[in-house]
Amino acid sequence: MNNTLKKGIILGGLLGAAALVGLAMTKQGKELTADLQSAVKDLSKQLQERLATIEDVSKEKYNELVATVTDEYAKTKNLAQDAKDTLVAILNDKWDDVAST
Repeated sequence: MNNTLKKGIILGGLLGAAALVGLAMTKQGKELTADLQSAVKDLSKQLQERLATIEDVSKEKYNELVATVTDEYAKTKNLAQDAKDTLVAILNDKWDDVAST
């Protein structure tokens, strides 16, 4: 088999698998994913605003701020603990992006 055909077969398999995963995801799962993406966007915006008021941002300060902002958000949106924990983990993972700016 030539190299182009192999690449085509692999790409086709990956696209097919992705389509199956997309179709297999329940409506509730899609809604939850969309909700989490929206929450991350909202919380990121709030974090940026608050980080602008802090001079020297360390990872510890960033994580504390993430916890504070997420707690406030979770209370207003009545989020379950596991959803809140997921948001905290996602936002804490963004430290490298924050540190590089």
